[in-house]
Amino acid sequence: MFWENAEDSHNQLVSLEMTVNRFEEILSILHLADNTKLDLNDKMAKVPPILSVLNERYLQFWPVSQNGNVDESMIPYHGRYSAILSIRENPIRYGHKM
Repeated sequence: MFWENAEDSHNQLVSLEMTVNRFEEILSILHLADNTKLDLNDKMAKVPPILSVLNERYLQFWPVSQNGNVDESMIPYHGRYSAILSIRENPIRYGHKM
């Protein structure tokens, strides 16, 4: 969405530094978990390892000195995946809740 022309999603800092094709190429070869050590019954097994590394780095480089609020949001997704959340009243009805 960083490369879209819509005002609410376009990000000039990202779009000037990297093309969409380059981003997709990097994303296609980026692996964040060892597939041989994953629990086959856990569909989200690749997520916790990267989240723990990111949390450590965030605390290391940006220590929070006060409490803050983070609101939840819905990331739209219309593909086939069993972990999709569906909420009828939301403007984004199908997606991942963050």
